[in-house]
Amino acid sequence: MVERQLGTLYLHLSQVFPERASLNESGFVSKQDEATRARGNLLGVLASCGTSAACAELANLMKLFPDRRGIAWNYHAAIKNKRRNAWSSPSPEEVSIILNNAKSRLVQSEQDLLELVIESLERIQQKLTDSMLPAAEELWRWQGSGNRRENYEPKDEEAFSGYIARRLMEDIGPNAGVVVNCEVQPKRGSRTDILVEATAKTPGSDFERLTLVIEV
Repeated sequence: MVERQLGTLYLHLSQVFPERASLNESGFVSKQDEATRARGNLLGVLASCGTSAACAELANLMKLFPDRRGIAWNYHAAIKNKRRNAWSSPSPEEVSIILNNAKSRLVQSEQDLLELVIESLERIQQKLTDSMLPAAEELWRWQGSGNRRENYEPKDEEAFSGYIARRLMEDIGPNAGVVVNCEVQPKRGSRTDILVEATAKTPGSDFERLTLVIEV
């Protein structure tokens, strides 16, 4: 049975055999007891599927039966199984590179790409303001020279966008040696946007294009 059918069967058994206030204490297992046990087993079957459809069915059942803790427990188990099934283990070569270089990163999802870009932007920020020779003046225009500079104004968004794109390319681009399992390409997008793309290997030897848009 597919996930949708399992969820429908659970709902049908809940309607035909509603929850009882107490179980039979005589030791006799009635048909209703058997149906209740079978209904509970369906939750474990859904959780073991570890698919998006199974998570969706369990989430829907949680809304319909918020007092049944077993549904919530199996929902979280389904999420863990889904993540486990989707995880692609790094190769020994990739692990060796990461152990030898603390700056290297594995990028296997758009969330990984987002974290990589945030780390890079923090390093760019540090060079602009917290280094021995701050580079913040690269983002400003002025008139005059030396101690007679005046009329300071920030460069426009397009110039700033180009600056950030170049720094990202230097910091996490294909020649930076930071990303070990795919090639990251930061570039100017439409107008002042910056487009960061990466091609990550997924389970089954397929390649997935990851995309992150930075709005400047």
